[in-house]
Amino acid sequence: MGSQGDEAAKKAAMWLYPKVLGFNPSERWGHSACYSHGVVYVFGGCCGGLDFSDVLMLNLDTMVWNTLATTGQGPGPRDSHSAVLVGRQMIVFGGTNGSKKVNDLHILDLGTKEWINPECKGTPPSPRESHTATLIGDDRIMVFGGSGEGEANYLNDLHVLDLKSMRWTSPEVKGNIPAPRDSHSAVEIGNKLFVYGGDRGDRYHGDVDVLDTDTLTWTKALASLTLFYSYEENFVELKQ
Repeated sequence: MGSQGDEAAKKAAMWLYPKVLGFNPSERWGHSACYSHGVVYVFGGCCGGLDFSDVLMLNLDTMVWNTLATTGQGPGPRDSHSAVLVGRQMIVFGGTNGSKKVNDLHILDLGTKEWINPECKGTPPSPRESHTATLIGDDRIMVFGGSGEGEANYLNDLHVLDLKSMRWTSPEVKGNIPAPRDSHSAVEIGNKLFVYGGDRGDRYHGDVDVLDTDTLTWTKALASLTLFYSYEENFVELKQ
């Protein structure tokens, strides 16, 4: 790991500020962004109390912004939702439409540019915003946490959407379950779901919680350890 660390140190991270062409999209927060085939797709968001329902495209080869003209019944104005890319489909769940939190699910086919409203079985997660939705493997989406209806209703529940059957389940989890939170981040590495940070109203979180997606067991990563991940060799090493 020493040689890899030395090599990484030589390649200092650097922010780039490329010249972007086309129109200037409206300023916004609470939007989502997904990458597919050289294009970043931005959906929704909010600015000054106005929620957006547009789909923006940034072509990374030409660095040009465009608006994607879609057909079908889309989610409508939305912020603080989640968006997950599965193949050429962008799956949007939950969020708020500016007046209430929702728990509907919509799919945008990036090939046909059509919004689809799939029929899902099972019981969906309760309405929420500022949750995370993470693709596990190629056939499951895991929704964790967020902020539910009412004030200070922070959540730490887990819901799974089976993409083959389009069925929602709320499996029983074990271990050291994370505290309720919203505005956290989550990423899949192998069969593990790593959750970091978040807000529960009276404090911010800075811990790392790990879910084994096979056994559905939560553990806490030790604060004194540093996590290294190699995409080339596809392994995780915890090092003092």
